[in-house]
Amino acid sequence: MSLVNWRFPPLSGGNEQGYTNSGIETFKGEELIDNLAREICQNSLDAKDKESDFPVEVNFELRNIVRADYNVFSDYSACIEGCKKYWQQEMDGKLKNFISRAESTLSNDVIPILVIRDYNTTGLTGSKAQKKDLWTRLTHSDGTSLKSDAGSGGSYGIGKNAPFACSDLSMVFYNTYAKDGVKAFKGVSRLATILDKNDEPTQGVGHYQINNETEKEWRPIFGEDTSLFRDLFGRNEYGTDIIVVGFNEVDKWSIKIEKAIINHFFPAVYEGNLVVRVGENVIDSDTITDKIKIKFADDKNVKITGQLFEAMINPDKKEMLNILEENDAELFIKSDSGYSRTIFNFRSTGMLVGKYTRRILQHYAAVLIIRGQALNELLKDTEPPKHNKWDHKLIEKHEKEKRKRARECIGKIENEVINLLKEQYETVNENEIDSDTGEFIPDDNADVGIDVVGDDVLKIKQQLGAVRKKEIKSSESKENAIKDKGEDKGEANVNNEEKSPNPDPIPPKPRVEYKDDEDTAGISPGHGSKIISAVNILKQKIYPLDFENGIYKAIIMPQEDYKNVNISFSVMGEDGSSDKLRIAYYMISDVKKRAVDGEIKSEELKKGIVNDIIVCFESREKMVLKMSIEGGRATI
Repeated sequence: MSLVNWRFPPLSGGNEQGYTNSGIETFKGEELIDNLAREICQNSLDAKDKESDFPVEVNFELRNIVRADYNVFSDYSACIEGCKKYWQQEMDGKLKNFISRAESTLSNDVIPILVIRDYNTTGLTGSKAQKKDLWTRLTHSDGTSLKSDAGSGGSYGIGKNAPFACSDLSMVFYNTYAKDGVKAFKGVSRLATILDKNDEPTQGVGHYQINNETEKEWRPIFGEDTSLFRDLFGRNEYGTDIIVVGFNEVDKWSIKIEKAIINHFFPAVYEGNLVVRVGENVIDSDTITDKIKIKFADDKNVKITGQLFEAMINPDKKEMLNILEENDAELFIKSDSGYSRTIFNFRSTGMLVGKYTRRILQHYAAVLIIRGQALNELLKDTEPPKHNKWDHKLIEKHEKEKRKRARECIGKIENEVINLLKEQYETVNENEIDSDTGEFIPDDNADVGIDVVGDDVLKIKQQLGAVRKKEIKSSESKENAIKDKGEDKGEANVNNEEKSPNPDPIPPKPRVEYKDDEDTAGISPGHGSKIISAVNILKQKIYPLDFENGIYKAIIMPQEDYKNVNISFSVMGEDGSSDKLRIAYYMISDVKKRAVDGEIKSEELKKGIVNDIIVCFESREKMVLKMSIEGGRATI
């Protein structure tokens, strides 16, 4: 006799299965809705019906279903009881939490269900053939991909777990009308080993389907079969429904999905390849501009996306790249003082697969879209399950040639992008630096080391000379000094004399020479071989001009006139340690000079005015710096 109900196959001596599922856990967390929207829309874009002239359409709709009207819920309650009976006192914390959420959901009069439907797609073929086609790969297998071609977005087959992470019942239904003419419907639960009605242990994955134990026939619910629950989701157009039962993100669900679509698919939407309906809201090529610039203009999660979107629709430069083949990637770049120096990488389907930043002189936004099929296929295999970056190491080691080719392509993409950015904006090729201090003086009086960049660092006035991109090999050894409270000896004493394991290059403790009528706050006599005069500073700051070339700008405003001033710099570590930096050369009073032993020595500072110094370090990277000023004597 055939029944439409839940069936968990017998364990039959196999390994018992707990609730924890690594595939589902991958998609949980703060990015839950982002992960759901990404996986659903990517699958739909991959299933595009090539015979259709219309874009892929994905609809998100939240429904509330009366629990008592459908046996799918009462039958599942019995499965939950069987799970509790099997595990009893041996439940781990995750299973306990799940059982609690599931029982609470099943006790409510209505069950929230998120229905996601796509159109202008091929649907899931192969449901009646019972072979390893799209239907079986999605509903009845683990570790296999449901993609229909080699260039599609996934290769791990675990993206189908994203909807389960959004269900308090760990229950998802699939409904399709495929181009092979078949309508099929099936529910899947990823639970744990339970005891069935005969008190026999089962496997952890169950299916809501037509079950005939006598004939040993277990199959989907087809169009000609009777099912009240299936009839809630009737389809007359080709495509697939993903139905998340016990949806656990009801609060502000539509807003979250809209933002996820905008952040991850704006090229696909803008170029007319994807239309998304979220409740009554439509995101398409006609509305996406207003969504980004008006509706979500003040949303911090959409702000950077807005910069990238503007770069794509109104670029300063658009360039086709030749990575694996001719014109197989396209780059859009745009500059603005408020931009965050961000690069977004998109697959050919228009889905975001990675974002990163590279420091150059100018603020910019850059969008890279893969256009070539061969490159798309290669990069697919470098993506992790979340499809959020390219990493050639994800290709297995035995595929040496493919792995090498992927590494070369990824490196070439990054090099091409940064070179085009520099070519477009980086006028520091001859390293002309603005010596007008008004251009760079920050408005606040923050301490040295704050990362401050002017509004427009490309207004060039002074020549500093060509920067040669020579790699500097520096020691990687950075020992942390032993912390010791020590004796308070004022600002002039900054070292732990007895316990510092790094005595070199820290100079010996200085002896300070001062007059009774001078302002000597923070200065006290010491016993050393070096004599210095305190340099009273009204304002000091150092901030970057060009990280890539190690160029920074120091601003010093002294209280008196000083000569014979020595200035050195250290890079600050996250643990509070510091390493002295060597200066290659610097420019002060419009004169370029070579450093002496990696420091600025015997310079003059003028009272009450801003003394600006352009410094080029041997180390060329992003750094938090500390500036030390000593050795000066006031000129009277």
